Amino acid sequence: MALDAWASTQKEQTVFSETVRTNPLFLLVGDSKVGKTELSVRMLRMWSRRTPLTYVRTLASRNRRPGDPHEDVVYQFKKRWRIDRMLRAGELVECVEYAGNVYAVSYAEIIRVLETGAGIMAATEDGCRDFADAGLHVVPIRIVAKNRPRSKAPQDPARLAEDAARAQDDDIPYWATVENDFRKGGLSAALAELHLKMLDYVSR
Repeated sequence: MALDAWASTQKEQTVFSETVRTNPLFLLVGDSKVGKTELSVRMLRMWSRRTPLTYVRTLASRNRRPGDPHEDVVYQFKKRWRIDRMLRAGELVECVEYAGNVYAVSYAEIIRVLETGAGIMAATEDGCRDFADAGLHVVPIRIVAKNRPRSKAPQDPARLAEDAARAQDDDIPYWATVENDFRKGGLSAALAELHLKMLDYVSR
């Protein structure tokens, strides 16, 4: 199914303004540790359009990871009870639990980003469906790893099983697929290709 046709079959909510529902939300989707977050954060600095590109931050109940330069770009850290309260109040577009921690995206965050321009974030296949189901203009882009050494691949059996299960049920019509080559220069090449694919989309 084509991307526009797939999105139109999803349930549209009236909570979002026309601007929010029209501006594109680029979702980088792929297995664990293929470079989705790195590419999406770097794209913020590379974006060459006048229309802003902003990262959609995820609420997280876990603690910050020391030394991770992307933590405050990608996440908003809140106590679990606060996220649970937001869930009960109907304030969350998406909410999942993984390894004892809760991760969620709020309606307020979506509005903050998409009222002014395009949004970008790393997402799962289920996340793509949740955002489309909320009536957002989602643009899924598949990120796949190439020449990834075993030392940089996920080792957690639970995460590997989740990746495999999501891949089996993956019915999402991706706008594009970008290979992230783990050899020298591969990340820069993937970033350049991603930039072109995104520019192509917004220029349609």
